[in-house]
Amino acid sequence: MIIKSIKVQNIRSIEKLQKLTLPESTMLFYGDIGSGKSSLLKAIEFALFGTMGDLAGKSLLRRGEDFGNVELEFLINEDHYRIWRGLRRDTSKDGDETIRNVKGWIEHNGERKEYTTTELRIEMLKLLNYSVSRYKSHNKYCIDIFRYTVYTPQEKLKEIINANADERFEILKDVLEIERYEQTIANLDKIKTQLNRDLRQKEKEINKLGEPQKEIEELEGEISKLNEDLKKLRKNLEKHK
Repeated sequence: MIIKSIKVQNIRSIEKLQKLTLPESTMLFYGDIGSGKSSLLKAIEFALFGTMGDLAGKSLLRRGEDFGNVELEFLINEDHYRIWRGLRRDTSKDGDETIRNVKGWIEHNGERKEYTTTELRIEMLKLLNYSVSRYKSHNKYCIDIFRYTVYTPQEKLKEIINANADERFEILKDVLEIERYEQTIANLDKIKTQLNRDLRQKEKEINKLGEPQKEIEELEGEISKLNEDLKKLRKNLEKHK
């Protein structure tokens, strides 16, 4: 995936970013504390996967604003995509505030389709070639794996490096989907066993037939002998006429 541009409105410290076009190269964002570096990265993460875990709507929507959104433009295998997500602040009759996700959309090569928050996340997982079934299983690592293999927040990579051997193995197993390959190998072993069984059965059937070529040669010899006997009988018959 190559990110081409991003538009942001009322997300964290960013009030309005009309359009930031990103070059196809390694980039370094730098600036003073509070200048919006983390806000920009959080906006990208929100655009891709929506609100989840520590990436809550309350921490994303700019304070004092009722609506915020992010639009991300990117390429996958030379196909052009745009994704849009939004947040809205609702106030109940009792004065309680709730920040909700609004319907978003994905545009592929100019064709736009709306999705709910969950549907949009699943579509992104499919586009990024992640296992949707693994995500739906609510595996212990699944949310972080989907997020951090695309965008790794500060200190999160250190958590993986510093994990014990068992935890690190589970993380890598999820990232690389090793279980899927293990199942493929198991299925191939089953096919191999069945083919060997079929081969042995065919060999038994061939053995029952004996040696066809030898039998053919013996039959040809008998036919030749019968032909000679037939000639002799015909000669004798001619003599007695």
